[in-house]
Amino acid sequence: MTRPTRTDEALRETMAEVRRETSAAAAELRLQLGAARRGTGEALREAMSELRTALSEIWEPETTAASAASEGGRLSRAQRKEMTRELLLDAAIDVFAEKGYNGASLDDVADAAGFTKGAVYSNFSRKSDLFRSLLERETARYDAALVETVNAVPLALLPDVSAELLAAPEASPETQTLMIEFWLAAIRDPSLRGPLLAVADDVGAAIEARLRASSAEPGLGGRELAIVFDALVTGLLMNRALDPDGDQPAILAKAMRKLIADITPIDQGDRHTGEDQT
Repeated sequence: MTRPTRTDEALRETMAEVRRETSAAAAELRLQLGAARRGTGEALREAMSELRTALSEIWEPETTAASAASEGGRLSRAQRKEMTRELLLDAAIDVFAEKGYNGASLDDVADAAGFTKGAVYSNFSRKSDLFRSLLERETARYDAALVETVNAVPLALLPDVSAELLAAPEASPETQTLMIEFWLAAIRDPSLRGPLLAVADDVGAAIEARLRASSAEPGLGGRELAIVFDALVTGLLMNRALDPDGDQPAILAKAMRKLIADITPIDQGDRHTGEDQT
């Protein structure tokens, strides 16, 4: 067996550094393309192939020193791992919406995100873990958006704002179908219900605080109103998935106006009184 020379060792070290640089550059490239994930899978793979080719063509012995000097501008390993995780979750939205939980695979998610299956397994041990993480992330975002809306908008305007949220681009067919997948999964697996049920608790608490501040005495409490609102939105989302051209946002606004009809006059009156006193 031939004993490795210093030149061989230097070559291996340099090529290892090239591979590390390739991985870092590829991760940053995925981050830039992540926001436009739909339809970019093939383009991403081609770009990464070109990137690897370019790096191998421009290899020189100074690569190691040059990369060490520029290391401060790179994402850390933890940042790249978190970025990869978020991109996988983003890609999973379309995959689960298109194929359903049972029809989707980790290979599908990896392919949609432009990663290898190994990248998926380094972040999620199995498909159920990925699905649970996606449910928790998307439900938390939905919860936070609703609470922020309740806290920031006059009660009288909640019907119109809710209708706008239902009609927003973010409420895409993929998102609607994904929510249905969440509900079906939670019905079958009680351990998944917590994040979904927390929405009614958090939004209900926000509504209750607004009711107390307005001195209103509605027939329903804050959490009860939140449950009814959630049921309206849930049903209309399902209807919209079947009838994308329907007027579900307008229907939601009309129904909510009926529900809060005994609240809004007091809310508005308190606001005017408060302004007069100041």
